[in-house]
Amino acid sequence: MPLPRQCFSRFAIFVVVGCFVIVVVTCGTYFGLAKRQHHSFDWKTIVSNSGDVLPDFSFAGYHNSAIILPNRSNANITLAFNSSIDDVKPLIQEAIDGIAASGGGAVILPEGRWPITAGINITSGVVVVGAGGDKTVLVLQDRLSQPVFTLGTSSNNTRPRYGFRSNITNEYLPIGSSSVDVISSAGFAVDQLVYVSRNATKAWIKANGMNGLVRDDAQQTWLPVDKRILSSNQISSVSDKNITLRIPLTDNLDSDYVQPELLVYTPPYDNSEIGIQDIGIEVPDTCSGAPLNDKTCNSAAVYFPSWTVDSWASGLSLKGFNKFFQVDQDASRITIQNCTMNRDRDIQGAALPFDILIQGSQILGP
Repeated sequence: MPLPRQCFSRFAIFVVVGCFVIVVVTCGTYFGLAKRQHHSFDWKTIVSNSGDVLPDFSFAGYHNSAIILPNRSNANITLAFNSSIDDVKPLIQEAIDGIAASGGGAVILPEGRWPITAGINITSGVVVVGAGGDKTVLVLQDRLSQPVFTLGTSSNNTRPRYGFRSNITNEYLPIGSSSVDVISSAGFAVDQLVYVSRNATKAWIKANGMNGLVRDDAQQTWLPVDKRILSSNQISSVSDKNITLRIPLTDNLDSDYVQPELLVYTPPYDNSEIGIQDIGIEVPDTCSGAPLNDKTCNSAAVYFPSWTVDSWASGLSLKGFNKFFQVDQDASRITIQNCTMNRDRDIQGAALPFDILIQGSQILGP
């Protein structure tokens, strides 16, 4: 039997193999160096001509992200539901109120799919825990005209008490600044809560390119002229007329467009150490995609009202909502992590709904 004929010469084979080795070595070296350079790159070196740096968001989240989310408390109430129950809300609320009265702890929900109606309020020091987003599933029996879970106290009349105020005198404060100069520091003290306050002037709105918004031949408004913008912060030190803030600015302050001031405030109350985790919540008659004026379909699955601080939502599986999370102004240091949001119907209408509506500050989200 004749031997098969050699299609390529040994020289050609050596050339192909050699080229392959060169390509592999070159690519390996290139990507190795690129990876090393990527990890060693210091983003703090990026600075604009005005001194702006990339914002430092490491202060966002539960306790400024200085500590991890707490493990389950030793004090807890473990619930058991009867399979014939038609609404587990009263049992969950009763357990929350009971453990809150005893100083706080965890309310543990059992595995299974359980019917529920919206309107559960979780108070300070209480965590509601399931067995997992696909193991403990709460199924809404009706469309929702209120949030399923409210973490804190929901009230429309919760204004803070304002104190000493003074104009900021710096001509320009770049992003990343922690130090501001004021006309007078007489009423400022270390650890005071303050707002960095400014108004959305017509000149500032125009400088941001947001004064000529048009949709369907109609003028649109980004922010109303002179709307007050408040960014919460805390005083770290006071030296003569210079104030150092704990949280670096995440927006610049240009005196050509705005007159910023530092304003002391005292919260009317606060709710803290509230959590919800490892639970699934579903709307079978889906609200996803509903018009924003539909009042039966635009409440959040999880709502953090004003003055809720150092609280969290983790490991949630949410399906069929039009708004999954809402964080109100003056809620702060909130962590939302490891949550899935399943919008299972196309959007109806012109306006887009929010998966996570954030109006508070220092919010760490997915």
